[in-house]
Amino acid sequence: LPFFRAGGRRVHSLYHLGGTASGRLSSYNFNLQNVPPQVREIIVPSPGYDHLVQADFKQIELGTCAHVSQDKTMIDWITRGLDIHCITASRLLKVYEPKTDMEFQQFKKKYPVERATAKMTNFAVTFGVGADSLTWQIFEQTDGEIWIGEFDEFGEFVSDTAQAYINTFKTTFSDYTHYTHRLKHRVFAGEEIRSDTGRSWFFE
Repeated sequence: LPFFRAGGRRVHSLYHLGGTASGRLSSYNFNLQNVPPQVREIIVPSPGYDHLVQADFKQIELGTCAHVSQDKTMIDWITRGLDIHCITASRLLKVYEPKTDMEFQQFKKKYPVERATAKMTNFAVTFGVGADSLTWQIFEQTDGEIWIGEFDEFGEFVSDTAQAYINTFKTTFSDYTHYTHRLKHRVFAGEEIRSDTGRSWFFE
């Protein structure tokens, strides 16, 4: 591998806070966030250590959104350990809303593609993806099984269904929606934006 640093056989990664359009932390040179299976087999612990730890935080983006926006609905569902994607799917598709652990498991088995659609919608809104892009994401990620785009009388592409999905999210999590509106207003007004840890951001 060309990613070993001088003086050792350790693999180190570089991280970039602004390396993605969504604002997610990106890893590169070597990308430890997406390690191919064939490469994982040759990465072993240092002498004296028995294990490597791989962490994938469950719905961490939504947890972060709940924290910064103090959205009451989002906080309630997360603290109760509910599957937000299942509940969102039930509201998007207007089917029964699971309440118990057994109902959540049954919902996942009965509506796997629909849950995946809701998951994409949840992340689309939190990362600022529009209706057009969401339509194509759902189509591609479901291998063409779900197409929610339409064409108007003039043959122009429209994405009313995807926009309805986005609106459902915004209505369900109204505190988060109001928070993002206030934040955008501050950005457009040229105000300084600071994170909880004091990191400062200016947008031009």
